[in-house]
Amino acid sequence: MHALIWENEVIQIEENAFPVALPLRWASCDGSCRVGDRIGESGQIVPQRFEPGVDDLAGDVRRERDARLRACDPQALPDYPHESDGSEQAWLAYRQALRDLPSLPGFPWGGVSDPAIPWPQKPETPAASEE
Repeated sequence: MHALIWENEVIQIEENAFPVALPLRWASCDGSCRVGDRIGESGQIVPQRFEPGVDDLAGDVRRERDARLRACDPQALPDYPHESDGSEQAWLAYRQALRDLPSLPGFPWGGVSDPAIPWPQKPETPAASEE
């Protein structure tokens, strides 16, 4: 692998090097380098590992929450054929709990994969009956 370097920063990773004009240059990469890594004083690529901030974690949790809301959009429609009023209320409560996640203490927790996130339980959907 080859890392394209500009101002001592990896800006591109390629399998094969190709001709570039100065100030761009190529450096050998063992396959673990990533865009954003820097060239150290020794001339070696130094990993610059990304630590997500609170805004990054919050964005990830919100995207997952939004995906869960989209997945149950049909159940929120007024003409959705719910089995009972209880079923409709369960779906509405589930959706409200998803919308309320960002206002809960601890948000955004440790990100979308944190088991501490109190994801609400999705209501049971009865199996479709055969006609």
